[in-house]
Amino acid sequence: MPKIHFTSDTHFSQERTFKYSMRNMYFSSVEEMDRVMVDNWNSVVSSEDIVFHLGDFGSWGMVKYLNGYITLLEGNYEREGKNGTLTPENERYFASIMSSPFIKLRTGRIVLVHEPHHIENLGGNIYPNNPEFYLFGHIHEKQKVKRNGLNVGVDVHNFTPISWDTVNFYREAVKNIYDADCFENFEFEGDLNTLCSQESNTSKR
Repeated sequence: MPKIHFTSDTHFSQERTFKYSMRNMYFSSVEEMDRVMVDNWNSVVSSEDIVFHLGDFGSWGMVKYLNGYITLLEGNYEREGKNGTLTPENERYFASIMSSPFIKLRTGRIVLVHEPHHIENLGGNIYPNNPEFYLFGHIHEKQKVKRNGLNVGVDVHNFTPISWDTVNFYREAVKNIYDADCFENFEFEGDLNTLCSQESNTSKR
């Protein structure tokens, strides 16, 4: 049975992201970054699996190396044309490309967005009393969890797509385990935003 995975902000082959998201701390070059992300992707995603990519894909030509049926929700890089021209040859490797501001998943009452602030603009138009949980990208390594939301970008998930089980783990942690410090330290003091997530993840295993 196909599995579902989520990811965002791969920025394949893009020097600007390599520099300003500090990926040079993990990779010696953009080429190594691309190679590792492709290997990581294909190590968890089979050819029959489904992947929701929440925007800022990067160089379109990399898609042909990736397993799975990929639905891409356009991010700001797609909207602004920063990935270059999407040729029909590369477009055919995507299951679909969505230009809407969000994707609503019936399973699990989850909403997918690129920019996290878009969820505030949606209000109760998706679900009564707002969505139960949302997944986002865009902010790279800056914050892993928000109140009722999870960053699925590669910078906070070892440059690898995450599974539905992982999403549910964080969803449960945000709802029942993380306290206000996990959010307010980032919002008001700029402390290391992944600390609470990492500690809870470690204690859970």
